Amino acid sequence: MALRDLILSAADLKPVAEVVPEWGCTVYVRPMSAADRDAWDFEQYEALDAAKAKGDKYGGSRGFRSRLLVRTLCDEAGAAIFGPADIAALDAKSAAVLDRLYVLAQRVNGLGAKEVAALAGESAAAPSGS
Repeated sequence: MALRDLILSAADLKPVAEVVPEWGCTVYVRPMSAADRDAWDFEQYEALDAAKAKGDKYGGSRGFRSRLLVRTLCDEAGAAIFGPADIAALDAKSAAVLDRLYVLAQRVNGLGAKEVAALAGESAAAPSGS
């Protein structure tokens, strides 16, 4: 098999199981495809820009956990559980549960502190020359 075919046929979007006792079920967190990640990044920039335009310092961060979970929570087969219309309903759920799932979604999707800060428009201080 050619390297190209090997790469393109690799199953690299396997969902990760998470037992959620509070909900009485197991949910799965899926890695985003490159297209999904681009859409996620663009959505975050749009939310921040819209909030800044309104003078709302925190508006772009409202619902950020739920927005990521809508994109990544799935069933065992990888089918999405929620859609954009469910963001407000998820926002009303337990913060502890959403935090736990959000951290898992961050890990599964390579959204570490550096990536989150970049989305928020923050940057690390440049190293000093000394």
